[in-house]
Amino acid sequence: AFLGFWYHYPKVKTQPEDIKVDFIVITHEHSDHFHVPTLKRINRKIPIIIPNFPNQRMHKILKEIGFKVILIDFGEKISLSDRIYVTCYEPKGLWNDSIQLIEFDSFKWLNLNDAGINQSLVKKIFPVDVVSSTFSFGASGYPLTWSSVSKKDAYKFMINSNNGRIEQIKHAMDIYGAKYFVP
Repeated sequence: AFLGFWYHYPKVKTQPEDIKVDFIVITHEHSDHFHVPTLKRINRKIPIIIPNFPNQRMHKILKEIGFKVILIDFGEKISLSDRIYVTCYEPKGLWNDSIQLIEFDSFKWLNLNDAGINQSLVKKIFPVDVVSSTFSFGASGYPLTWSSVSKKDAYKFMINSNNGRIEQIKHAMDIYGAKYFVP
């Protein structure tokens, strides 16, 4: 992802062609979530669920690749089986991102991914069993690749940012009533 700047270590043993699932959910179009070279290697018979973003970029690309695309409007709950449901929620931020609530019978998994906390969801979905979220300060090269930032300042930024992220995760678990966190 990110033009080859990210890689797996240790090397991944499973290949995209080996994936055997009923559905794929893609939350947004950043290349660490929506990696077109990887998608081109996945079985086109697997339906892909995406948010119905106004710009339709992901939808267009997935259709060109040959996937069946299931668009979810924000707040819409769809059934994947008689026991599994997905609801897509809009984040508070300005980016094309999304939050997913996946329900397995009475078990609720809230995937915040990169979208952050949306306080307005608490009353709608409380309590959830598991919260998932990004756990680091993100895909930006700042401050590590910026020559205008000293190593000391870059280190301070990373420490403060990661500590802030841990506090945000604790807050999310608290307000959504989650017992568990999965990165």
